Amino acid sequence: MRAVAALLALGLGASAARAEDAASAEGRKAREQARLCEREQGETGLAACRAALDLGLPPDRQAAVRELLARRLVELERWVELTDHYREGVRLDPGNAEAWFRLGTALLFAVDDAVEQVAIVRDDHERHAQLVELLCQGSSLDEAAVARGVTMNTARSQLKQVFAKTHTSRQSELVRLVMSGVASIAKP
Repeated sequence: MRAVAALLALGLGASAARAEDAASAEGRKAREQARLCEREQGETGLAACRAALDLGLPPDRQAAVRELLARRLVELERWVELTDHYREGVRLDPGNAEAWFRLGTALLFAVDDAVEQVAIVRDDHERHAQLVELLCQGSSLDEAAVARGVTMNTARSQLKQVFAKTHTSRQSELVRLVMSGVASIAKP
């Protein structure tokens, strides 16, 4: 009976030791990733910070790595991800006023970035529409470029973008498509 108990104890001890070794190895990996998070910049540093948090760190070390992760996101201007990061911080500590302030600030940057992106897209659409309008009025691409105050290369580039959006490949196709669309809208 004692022999069985001893064997069981040894077996349990060995599996406990293996589990402890695995936890120790995991802890070493997490600490190494945390060090990389501190040293590396850009995408590499960001990935290391995320890996360190995923591997599990002690709470005090986790807070420092979360702060580094936020800095990496700011460096890369990843505002939406920063908002998600701070939202997690508020979830972890809802009574922390600083966490709420950081979340609000990140949201402002995210909204500002989104507005800027919309403005860029809108400007592109307006420039493309001006070019197509001049072509439909019978202007050549060269004349349209001069009328809009852009170089011929810019006009060509914009025309290629319009071709891609309209699934056309020639100016005559594009004008026919636009004019047939306008004619169908104008019909009573």
